Amino acid sequence: MSACVLPNGDENDEKDFWAEYVEIEQLNQYWYSRSTVNKITKEILTQVTREESIGCISTPSIYFALKKEMDRSVAAQDQLFLMDIDCKFASEGSQFVYYDYRFPQNLPQGLHHRLKYLIIDPPFITRDVWEQYRAAIDFLLCPEQGKILLSTIHENQALMWELLRCKPVRFQPSIPHLVYQYTIYTNYHPATLNEDALELKSYNSQGRDAMPL
Repeated sequence: MSACVLPNGDENDEKDFWAEYVEIEQLNQYWYSRSTVNKITKEILTQVTREESIGCISTPSIYFALKKEMDRSVAAQDQLFLMDIDCKFASEGSQFVYYDYRFPQNLPQGLHHRLKYLIIDPPFITRDVWEQYRAAIDFLLCPEQGKILLSTIHENQALMWELLRCKPVRFQPSIPHLVYQYTIYTNYHPATLNEDALELKSYNSQGRDAMPL
């Protein structure tokens, strides 16, 4: 059940995400850069078929980018979901799922084991938060070959393997207003993420333990 009130007014799919939605510090919102969103979106679309469903957990920038790329049919509306605590996204209607990471048990039963691909970027990096996200992932992800892409700090590498069997990839995301560098992790071998981001070449030159090609 949503804790949000749906706003009045028509949805405008063509709005620029970064211009329209200001980061809210109290929610620890830090958006990926435009180039990072484009890169991640491309990767996701190489991994799913038109019939498979995608869940964006605390990743609204990816959700809106995918929405622009995917088919605008009624079927597509049932294949892409945004799970987020920020009610400003409630205008997305049935594609928006109010999600407070502290209460993964409140996710709708209709999404149980339904999603083939999940992209996750929690507002915090601690073990207790990731354990709550893991509960949501276990509930949402299709148990047969479900795929995960997530971002957190490089120092969480062992934790990501322990909880989700995810490994770091070479591509490093750009998050302009975040003071430290994040790492992308997946539970599969990515098609497009084993190269350095141009924005972060100087950072990558220091060396990282990436998933082998």
